[in-house]
Amino acid sequence: MDVKNQGGSVVPLPVEVAGRNPLIARRYVDALSVAFFKTYLANQPSYRSYLTASYASDISERSMPISLIRKLGADQLARALNQDQALISSMR
Repeated sequence: MDVKNQGGSVVPLPVEVAGRNPLIARRYVDALSVAFFKTYLANQPSYRSYLTASYASDISERSMPISLIRKLGADQLARALNQDQALISSMR
């Protein structure tokens, strides 16, 4: 997946960010971005249900799973980062 910087140049994202199938990552970003902006900028609370772990689980694809969390303690975050690092290493 590529993103444009402020100058309009395209910056490629590494596989650790976008996964092996950038189209899946793009679908996640699109779905969650719409829900976030509709909820918090357009003040449409009906979109809040799309910002839940349940919805993330519903749209999650086996080849690139996604999950949402609301809060992590320092220990939980450290464990999650270690797990993510192991996953990233296995992708190489």
